[in-house]
Amino acid sequence: MRRAALLSTLLLCGVSVASPAASQQRDHVLGVAAYYQGYSMAPELGAEAASLTLTPVAYTGRFFDALTLDIYAAWGLGQVERQGVAYEINALVDTRVRLNYNVGPWGVVTLGVSLPTGKETLNSSESVVASVLSTDLLAFRESTWGQGGAISPGFAMATSAGSWNLGGALSYRATREYTPTSEQAAIYQPGNEFRARVGADRNIGDGGKLTFGAAVHNYDTDQLDGRNLYQAGLRIQGEASYQFRTGRSTWAVYAADIWRDQGEAIYQLQGDGGAVPDTSVTEMVGSQNMLIVGLSGIVPVAPGRRIRPQASFRMQTLESLGSAVSG
Repeated sequence: MRRAALLSTLLLCGVSVASPAASQQRDHVLGVAAYYQGYSMAPELGAEAASLTLTPVAYTGRFFDALTLDIYAAWGLGQVERQGVAYEINALVDTRVRLNYNVGPWGVVTLGVSLPTGKETLNSSESVVASVLSTDLLAFRESTWGQGGAISPGFAMATSAGSWNLGGALSYRATREYTPTSEQAAIYQPGNEFRARVGADRNIGDGGKLTFGAAVHNYDTDQLDGRNLYQAGLRIQGEASYQFRTGRSTWAVYAADIWRDQGEAIYQLQGDGGAVPDTSVTEMVGSQNMLIVGLSGIVPVAPGRRIRPQASFRMQTLESLGSAVSG
């Protein structure tokens, strides 16, 4: 049986103000921005309000023609209101560093590193914020403050066929274990992730562009203190967008569908060391599907400064299973 978890229009107001560094050189750019994202929600979604305020700093530099370096860091303030109580996280997030090496005109080899500069161990109040902001339906720009660090090698390539540009990419994310909560001395090891993506785009008329894309994500099993905890289902995403210009502004209409297969939550029940043995309980988690339709824009307001309005409609459906299997 499937049920609609949400059918409503969500208005996402994001404002980005970027200013180039005064010491900018030709191949080195430093940018600073301010970003806000907030929602008012029905209480059955787990909170009455949730918001994220970010101050991101980004650097990109080119070295030896074929090599580029990207660095992203941000300070985030996440706030959630639940049953009249306010919760918040106010801390630095993990810093992301990526090296890109051009392999001729058709390919790029990448190496991404997530440095554990963020707040990875949360207390019970901060965990409430992290739980709400990590909901796929809300699509917050930062949903976690710290994940223990990771390394992500990858490869992308592109070519053309007539008026179409075609591309594909593969990547693998290997994660590091960490302690997620200060309430329990447990070591959490996120499952490693494999991603594959293909895309195509073409120009249409004067300033228009049509884009299609599809991606597949596959995850290893999450572990807690060396024991299997959760096996996420296969995730498949398809999307399409059309970008166009009106005066100095750029706008895009887009649609995406994200489907996640059934997962398995694995619980360990401790026996008494005698007649009652330890038991492993596996509970099936239903599949999910989310449809997104929206409009976004980039509107210049001053040299080096712009606002990014965005409105979207999201509908999420969940499959109810409910039964557990012991083993």
